[in-house]
Amino acid sequence: MRPPHYIRNLLVATLLAMLIAILVLLLALAKMQLASFLAPHPSIPEETPADYGLSYEELDLIAADGIRLTAWFVPAEQANNSAVVLVHGHGGNRSALLPTANILARYGYSLLLLDLRAHGQSEGEIVTYVYYESLDVIAGLTYLSQHPDIDQHRIGLLGQSLGGAAVIRAAAQSDIPRALVIESTFHSLPAAVEDAFDNMSNLPQWPFASIVVWQAERIIGVDITELDLARDLAEYSPRPVFLIHGSDDGILPLHHHLTLVQAASNPKQSWIVEGMGHESPAIYLPNEYEERLIEFFDLYLGENSSVNE
Repeated sequence: MRPPHYIRNLLVATLLAMLIAILVLLLALAKMQLASFLAPHPSIPEETPADYGLSYEELDLIAADGIRLTAWFVPAEQANNSAVVLVHGHGGNRSALLPTANILARYGYSLLLLDLRAHGQSEGEIVTYVYYESLDVIAGLTYLSQHPDIDQHRIGLLGQSLGGAAVIRAAAQSDIPRALVIESTFHSLPAAVEDAFDNMSNLPQWPFASIVVWQAERIIGVDITELDLARDLAEYSPRPVFLIHGSDDGILPLHHHLTLVQAASNPKQSWIVEGMGHESPAIYLPNEYEERLIEFFDLYLGENSSVNE
């Protein structure tokens, strides 16, 4: 007969082996999920500015860390010497902003539509969820600020979702942008993970969200708590910002918008689009969007704007 301590040690060893196996399985599943989160999203634009009757130039830009970015420059036919960088959301490419570009071009704005790194036709091996995408936005700003037909004091930014977050972070790091339009964007990356994980993942939030974040921080080389867009927006202030969000956004709930509005200083505008989910107001409510968008940019990027003094 086996001595009691032998049975006890065997049970302890078996339990430890099971716990290790479970931990290894959790880490492996989390690593697979993380790979899908960070994976690049290469794509060819389904439309070009020409489909909207707009002339354009194909550009290659280089971000500060050496990543090559693809972009379209759309010169306004009747230019007002103002320009806007347009930045798409996660998984998209520059063609997603063409409805908005079509509006702005008709009112005399030159435009730069950018493929973020690891999206569209730009280089990049992973999506970094704002940390390095802000460098892409700054590359677009730099191009416009050096363009001979554009007043460097009349350049704005517009971003959707992930692109909006990249715009906020870039604007906090650069004095070039004089006005921001932010659509359906999160106020911090930890809050976005908490709210969007279930929609974007095949795994339950507990315990996988924390494991995925822990792994991502080591791959990207950043503490997730550093990505605080409310703080960045406060640093951008008091330059003007127009924040837009859908009341029924199921991916990034309305509290993200309210937190950003609270963080921003005047001059600021807020528009909660009733009934809209996580989508573009240029598609959902085009007429009111056009009116509000042009009123904002004309006010703050126009020739007589006090922000340009």
